[in-house]
Amino acid sequence: MDYSNTVASWVGVGATAIGLASLVTQGTLIQERLDPYYDLRDKEFLGPWVAVQYAQGWCQFWKPSLRGPVITASMSTGLCGNNTVQLTRKPHMLAGRASWTVVMGVFHPRSPGRNPSRSGSQLTTFTMSSSETCVPGSQLDYAYAKSPSQMARPEALIWSGLDLQPLIRHRSTAGVLISRTTLVTLLCISNARTIFSHCNASGYRASFPSYIGLWTIEWPIGEQALVRLSAHDMFANPASDPYPYSFEQRVDRCMEMLAGILDNRHGLCVAFPGRKAVPGRLELQHRGFAGSHGSRHLYNMSGGRAYEVDLLFRRPISQDEVAELDDPMALVLQVPSLDPGQTVPLIVPSYLCPLLAEVLDSLPWTSLSWSMHRGMRDILLAFGKSTMDGYRVELAESLKQAVLENESLLILKDWAPNMVSGNMPNIVYSSVMAGVGDSGDIVRVVTEVAKLLVTERGSALDETFFWRKPTKGTRQDGQALQSPLGSDAIVALTKFFVLEWSQEFDYQMYHNLPMHLLHFGLLNPARLACMFTFIPLMLKIPRNFTAKIRRQDYLHLYGTMFRS
Repeated sequence: MDYSNTVASWVGVGATAIGLASLVTQGTLIQERLDPYYDLRDKEFLGPWVAVQYAQGWCQFWKPSLRGPVITASMSTGLCGNNTVQLTRKPHMLAGRASWTVVMGVFHPRSPGRNPSRSGSQLTTFTMSSSETCVPGSQLDYAYAKSPSQMARPEALIWSGLDLQPLIRHRSTAGVLISRTTLVTLLCISNARTIFSHCNASGYRASFPSYIGLWTIEWPIGEQALVRLSAHDMFANPASDPYPYSFEQRVDRCMEMLAGILDNRHGLCVAFPGRKAVPGRLELQHRGFAGSHGSRHLYNMSGGRAYEVDLLFRRPISQDEVAELDDPMALVLQVPSLDPGQTVPLIVPSYLCPLLAEVLDSLPWTSLSWSMHRGMRDILLAFGKSTMDGYRVELAESLKQAVLENESLLILKDWAPNMVSGNMPNIVYSSVMAGVGDSGDIVRVVTEVAKLLVTERGSALDETFFWRKPTKGTRQDGQALQSPLGSDAIVALTKFFVLEWSQEFDYQMYHNLPMHLLHFGLLNPARLACMFTFIPLMLKIPRNFTAKIRRQDYLHLYGTMFRS
C-alpha cells in the first residue's frame, strides 16, 4: 500500500514537472514570437553593437528593445562630435548586416591600425570565451580592449560614449533615425556622386556610389524614407587591397567644398556662384552670400553662418558685352554651360584675379577627391589650368622619381610592396599627365607621394603662396618664366590635381528628402526563408497548402521585403 502511494506520488510529481516544463517552453516560444526584434538579436545583424544591448531581467516577461547609436553629422559638429575622422574602404568582417553598423564600421574617430592583410601588420586582437558576445578568436579592429572581459561593455567599442536610441522596426528589418543634414554630410565625406535619381508621383529613388560603397535612398509616397549603405564587393581577397587601411577626412572642409565656399580661417571666406547657361561677369559682393540662391540653405543647416560669407556674384551679360571689354587686364574664361557639351564665356575683372589666386593657394589639403560644388570647380579649373599645364610634366616626373627613391618608406606607411615596386611610379606619372579623372584611389596615391617631397612642411599643407607669387621675368619669346618646382609649388599643384579628379555633386538633392530618414540594413535571405516557413504556421495554414503557392505569389505578397 505504501509502495503504491509512493509510486503514485512520484508519477504525479513527474507529470506536474513535465506540464510546467511544457508551459515554460510554450511561453518562451510565444514570448519570442511576440518580440518585434526576435530575428534581429544576433551578431550577424548587429555586429559589435550586440555588446550595448540591454540584458533581459529575470523578472521581465518582454525583452528590451534593441538600441543603436545616435548618428549626427554636420559641418559645425563633425561626425558624432569628431571633425577629423578616419575612413576605411570596407568595414571589418564583424560589422554586421545593418546599414548603420556598416557606417560605424567604415568611419572611425581614430586610426584603426594597419591593414590586416599585410604580412607583419596586425590590428588589436584578443580571444574571447564562448560566453562572451563575439565569436571566439575573432579579430576586432574596432575594439581597443585590454582584456577579453572588456568587450562586454559599451566603452570597448571604438565609438564609445555615443548616445543610444531605440531601433525602429520597419517591415523585416530595423534601423536608426538620422536627419537629412547627417545624410548629406555622410555622402559628402565619403566622396559620393549621383548616378541615378528619379522623382515622380510614386515617390523618390536615388543611388549614390561612393568611396565606401553604394548609398541608396527610397521614399515611397505615404511611407517612411529609407537610406541604405551597401559595402563594396571589390577586394574580395583581402590581399588584393594595395592601399593603406585608413586615411583622414575633415568633415568641415568637405562640407565647405560641397557648398562652394573657401574659408582659409585668416579672413578670406568667399562663396562661388553656380553653373549657368549664359555668359556672365564676376562681381564681388561683400557679405552677399546671405541673399544668394543656391547652397546657402545647405550651408546654414550644416551649422554655417551665411551672413559672414562674401559672394562672387555671376551677373548675366550678352555676347556683345563680352566682345566690348572695358578692362584690358580682365580674363575671359570658358566654363561649362548648363547645356551638355557647351561652354560659355565668363569675364573675371582684373581686381578679382588676385582673389582667385588666393583661393587656389588656400584650398584645403585632402587625401581623397572632393564631392564638390560644380560652379566652384568650373571657375577654379578654368583659371588655373594653363599654369598647371606648364608644370604638368615636371610635377609628374618629380612624383615618379619620389616613388622610386622612397619605396621602403611607402611600404612602411602600409602600401602593398608589389604595388610600390611595380606599378606606383607609372600610376602617378600617368594620372598627373591625364589632367582629368574620377578615381578616389588615384588621388590617394598621388597625394601620398606628394607628401614625401614636402616632409619639412609637416601638416601645414592648407596654405601656399604659389599662385600669388609673381613670375621672375620673361623669356625672349615673351612667355613668362616658370618659378622653380619647390615644396610650395608641389603642394599647390597637387591640390589643383585633386580638383581635376574631383566629382560634381548635386547638393540640392536634399530638397527631395524629409527632415528625418531611417537608416536600415539588408534583410538576410535565410531569415526571409524562415519567415515564409513560420508565417503559415502562425496563421494555422496547412503545410501542403503553402506548397501549392507559387514563388511569384510570395514575391507579390512580401515584395517590399526584397527592396534591400
